Amino acid sequence: MDLATAVPGDHVARTLDRRGVIARVRPGILLAAVVAASFAVWALVGSFVSSPWIYADELIYSDLARSIAAGGPPSVRGATTYAYGLGYPLVVSPAWVLFRNLDHAYAAARVLNALVMSLAAVPAYFLARRFLTQRSALLVAVFTVAVPSMVYVTTIMTEVAFYPLFLLALLAMQRALEKPSASRQAIALVAIGLAAATKVLALGLLVAWLVAAVLQPGVDGDMRRRVQTGLRAVWIPLGALALGLVGLAIVGGRSPIDLFGAYGAALRNLDLTALPLSIAQQIDALLLYSAVLPLVATAAIAVVAFRRGANTTDRSFAALAIPTVTMTVGGVAVFAVYASGIDYQATGIPRAFSVYERNLFVLAPLLFIGLLRWWSRRPSQRVTAVAGGAAVALLVLYPWTQVADEAANPQNLATFPWVLWPVPVYGLSVLVVLTAAFVVAALLRSNAGSRVPIAIVGVWLGFVSLLAVAIFEGAAAQANRDGVGTTATWIDDAVGPNARVDIVWREPAGKFAKPSGRQRLVWASEFFNRSVVAVDSLGAWLPFGLSSRAVHVGRDGVLVDARGHPIAPAYVMAPCAVHVDAPVVAVDRRTQAAVYRTSGIVRLGGAAACS
Repeated sequence: MDLATAVPGDHVARTLDRRGVIARVRPGILLAAVVAASFAVWALVGSFVSSPWIYADELIYSDLARSIAAGGPPSVRGATTYAYGLGYPLVVSPAWVLFRNLDHAYAAARVLNALVMSLAAVPAYFLARRFLTQRSALLVAVFTVAVPSMVYVTTIMTEVAFYPLFLLALLAMQRALEKPSASRQAIALVAIGLAAATKVLALGLLVAWLVAAVLQPGVDGDMRRRVQTGLRAVWIPLGALALGLVGLAIVGGRSPIDLFGAYGAALRNLDLTALPLSIAQQIDALLLYSAVLPLVATAAIAVVAFRRGANTTDRSFAALAIPTVTMTVGGVAVFAVYASGIDYQATGIPRAFSVYERNLFVLAPLLFIGLLRWWSRRPSQRVTAVAGGAAVALLVLYPWTQVADEAANPQNLATFPWVLWPVPVYGLSVLVVLTAAFVVAALLRSNAGSRVPIAIVGVWLGFVSLLAVAIFEGAAAQANRDGVGTTATWIDDAVGPNARVDIVWREPAGKFAKPSGRQRLVWASEFFNRSVVAVDSLGAWLPFGLSSRAVHVGRDGVLVDARGHPIAPAYVMAPCAVHVDAPVVAVDRRTQAAVYRTSGIVRLGGAAACS
């Protein structure tokens, strides 16, 4: 039985469609129209961005895509690595196959981004359709491609592919929970695997699936019987998980924690005392991102779903939503505790912000379903009021002092509207809490059929999206001014894409340099020019820990490596202030950098090339 048939009403969608247009058009056509409109809008937005700016992430994923497109193993700066999720580089690599010119490949990649993220509307719709009517499911699809994080289409970031794949995994899980056949379980396992290959955070969905199987409606009896019944419904993922753990033990005696990749280090170094606050702050991020109401409504549905005589569709939704949100928020919180405590002096990686909305936004469509499900049934006002009060109280814990130090933080888009207010940090916290209380009150006081709660969410998503687009475009424009030459491919234009160019970069003495705008010359030159193959570091290492070669000035001004051997690239690119003593091939006045042809050694002490 289609679970959505149990929905008694759909006031919001009906009032938005008074003439019944939606009812007369096939849902497939409407869904295709949503995807097409989203693709057109976000592809246009992507065309406005002039340069990557989220370094080193965009450089890393472009390098991975380029190496895969060239038919080799995934690599960054020529060094093979499997430390990063390969799902997104595989998806976007056709851009680097089709275009030799990296500026053109970058433009094509953003078009692909717009298509991939817009396709998230498809699994979101079919997931929503299992709990909502057609109209409401289409509204969820629209909200899915209207979230502020769609602005990631302008970047070369793994979130682009993770969004639709995470939702696809949720859809496959729900289908397997409704009818746990071997084929549906296998499909769900593959879907989770694809999402995890893009971002290892998705491995938490395996645990969420196991818990959801126990919580499903129709699993009766005491807890022991529920667990036994639930485990029988997920024997394929359980078997796959067991084989994976055995495989890790056999191959090199590795720990099961190694399954979590970058999150493994976070688990090994977990500070349990800091975890509760981190969990609360990640929940705060979801509240801010979704305009509070969807998470409050989802929590209310989750509570009433497990009462005696509860609606089976509510129970089915809660069984999926509770473990999914818990495992995702918990996983992000564990990583946030670790990342915010990283020692910069030891790693060269700047201390991270303690909230990671960037990894949580994939939950938004599930929360939208919760909001519309709540609206169709309007469960206990008391439960909703308690959930709303708890949400307002939690917002006090959001780390606004860190936000005040961030000009444009791509991790947390929902903070953008709040930093526009000329108020001190403590005043900002009070403003957010009061606004949240007002929004919750609007939810509680709204009458049946009122569009106010849906309008609040829609306006908020639109407003934050517009701000995010403006801020991303501004940050990209600044990165372009800092690092991109008069033409993006000026180095390739001078020496040809098949030449080999080293960047010689000088930083003040020390272990690691702090990130600065001038370093974008290094990263942008690598990003847009195939001929740039290595970085030679004078002084401190560049931040973010990308591979480079340490060099120093030897006798007669010759650059030598750590063993004292002269470096011997055919060409070098360096800021004019470095004074390379070699024939000048090209000078870029905009970035004040030059390309030199060496004679087998690199010697400093020449005249300024830009004079």
